[in-house]
Amino acid sequence: MTVSIKTKLLVSYLVLIFVPLIVLTGLTYWRVSTQMEDNMQRTSRNALAQSATYLETKLNNLLNATDILYFDKTLQDVITVSPAVYDEDYIQQNMDQNNLIALMGQIEHNTDVLHVRLYMREIPGYLYDNMRFFVFKNMDGLPWYEDLKASNSVVTWIAPSRFSAETQDGVPIISLARRITLKTYNVADGVIRIDMREPVVKDIVTQANVTSTGLSYIVNSSGEIISAAGNPDLLAMTDLRKAAELAAHDHRDSSDIHANNADFLTLSRPIANTDWTFISVIPYNEIKSSGNDIRFYMILMLLATGAIAFLLAYLWFNSTALRLKHLARNIRNVTSGNFHTRIRVSSKDELGQISQDFNYMVTEMAAMIEERFESGKKIKSLELRSLQSQINPHFLYNSLDMINWSAVMSGNSEIETMIQSLSTFYKIGLSKGDDIIPIKHELEHVRAFVTLQNLRYQDQINLELDFDEDIMELLMVKITLQPIVENAILHGILRSPTKSGTIRISGSRRGDIVILSVSDDGVGMAPETALHILDADSPDEFHGYGIKNIHERIQLLYGASYGLSYESSLGAGTTVTIILPVETRRMP
Repeated sequence: MTVSIKTKLLVSYLVLIFVPLIVLTGLTYWRVSTQMEDNMQRTSRNALAQSATYLETKLNNLLNATDILYFDKTLQDVITVSPAVYDEDYIQQNMDQNNLIALMGQIEHNTDVLHVRLYMREIPGYLYDNMRFFVFKNMDGLPWYEDLKASNSVVTWIAPSRFSAETQDGVPIISLARRITLKTYNVADGVIRIDMREPVVKDIVTQANVTSTGLSYIVNSSGEIISAAGNPDLLAMTDLRKAAELAAHDHRDSSDIHANNADFLTLSRPIANTDWTFISVIPYNEIKSSGNDIRFYMILMLLATGAIAFLLAYLWFNSTALRLKHLARNIRNVTSGNFHTRIRVSSKDELGQISQDFNYMVTEMAAMIEERFESGKKIKSLELRSLQSQINPHFLYNSLDMINWSAVMSGNSEIETMIQSLSTFYKIGLSKGDDIIPIKHELEHVRAFVTLQNLRYQDQINLELDFDEDIMELLMVKITLQPIVENAILHGILRSPTKSGTIRISGSRRGDIVILSVSDDGVGMAPETALHILDADSPDEFHGYGIKNIHERIQLLYGASYGLSYESSLGAGTTVTIILPVETRRMP
């Protein structure tokens, strides 16, 4: 299969452009997507750390509030005074309760604090309103108090699930419970409980969730959810939560988890002074989603760049290919013999230089061929004139005239006819050295030749002439028809069974050309032989050097469009067609 140079150049260009472009795009996508994934993970870690720090600050404020209340002198006096003396002093009890109420009110001014509660022994003068003051002995069985008793810590954070019966207006609460311990016996004698709204913590958890499909939540050491924000579907995945919490308990601040046929990145951080752990769960498909968007736009940009590059390359190489085709077409014209073709040079690049060199080469070749053509004409003319110079015309004419008078004196008309025909034959053949003679003289030359042949072969040759009168004065190469007629007699008519026949010569003008035809009714020849008769390099039984010489002389003088052509078939005779230009003046 032949591939055009345009296709080769275009494919090469596309390979050279697209391969580096694809490699560069791939490396850029890999680098950018990796960087974006790193940025998202770093952003998530920073958000988690900032949120955890902020939450620790708020929780420490609540711890400080319990310290303020626990170490208040009034509360310390109440829990350390002798009950026998204190229970009888109602005035002091009322003063102390008012002081504690005032202190608890100050603490409740903190926007994060919902309520401050104090659980203590039953004192006769205290008003247990179930808002701030509660009887300590009545706490047994409460879920949040059971968690406090089970804890070894003085301070315990209680999950919202433990206060399902205490929620106000449907808002869940988170509590900090602190034991009040008798210094003498180191036993719990009361509890300080500070409640805060769970949405306060949830707002902080929400800030830690920087992704649209991720999850952030706080879980305590018992696996209870303190607060959560984000994708509820992820929160409902028990296996995912267990894996994330296990990684957090192993003190891994980040880990990759595969759960529910998906991959996740989990980040964790423990909350100081609590048994809480702050956890963020990020689906990897969201981490990579930004990279996927970049990949789409980069592929789109690659295709757009490639399409523009392909269009520009196609236009460029198509222009170059057209110039090459034009050059090739002109080269074929030269090989076909057209040396007048030229290429218009429109640029100074390599193709322009080749076009200039081509024009110069064709000009030089045309000059050389013209020079060779003129040399050939001169050589042929010199050969003919050399042949003619071997015959002294005056001696020949005088000798023939003497013989003719002798025939007349003796009354031999046959010899007289022979001498007159021979004289005419050689007179026209020599033509004073001219190579170009009128057509009518060429016909006289043929008549004289046929007359001589009939004297030899007892009038077996019948000559018929059919010429338009308007071509008789036109010029042609001399001794053109005689060799053809001679061939027709020797190789056509005399080889027929009757040894006789007719030669018909016709001539007419068609525009700028003259067409002469010589036909005989002899034995003819095979069409294949007639087709190649003028291509022969050596004479054979059908033609000699004379016929080929006539053809070459005509083409040397007038060009390749003129000359002889043969048509023949066995038993049907032969026709020779001669094409000549219309010429009214003698060539130099």
